[in-house]
Amino acid sequence: NVAYCITFVIPYYFLYASIIHVVPSVAVGERLPNCGLPTACGPESFSAHLFTGVDHHDQPKVCVDGKYIVGEGLNNGGRGINMVVLDTVNKHLQRVVRFDTYQEDSSLLESLLLNLRAGDIVLLVTFDEPTKKYGMFSGSHNEEC
Repeated sequence: NVAYCITFVIPYYFLYASIIHVVPSVAVGERLPNCGLPTACGPESFSAHLFTGVDHHDQPKVCVDGKYIVGEGLNNGGRGINMVVLDTVNKHLQRVVRFDTYQEDSSLLESLLLNLRAGDIVLLVTFDEPTKKYGMFSGSHNEEC
């Protein structure tokens, strides 16, 4: 249960990107200045608070730049792997998604991970049992080609 200042460097080639990326709407929950940090982060950083819960009664939470965007009843936060993706250039939210890798296989998660853009910022919070049906790095995927 710790808040962080996350610093990022903008690669020069991102400054000239001409791709338009439409982001679906994301609900914003509680607002907490600096995500609970006592002082603001620097200009090349942003605040983040990641909480996986103390036990199975707690729900995962993710705060980015003073706004909770994952939590109980907020953007489908819950069991499995909760992922927040931000772009490197301006820290804009690209995606908030949860993969219930306890009940479902991890093919959608694997696809998303393989299609991230260079420099994307990914925040992950696991909750409860995230590995039952997670296959990307399991023994079945470590076979020689």
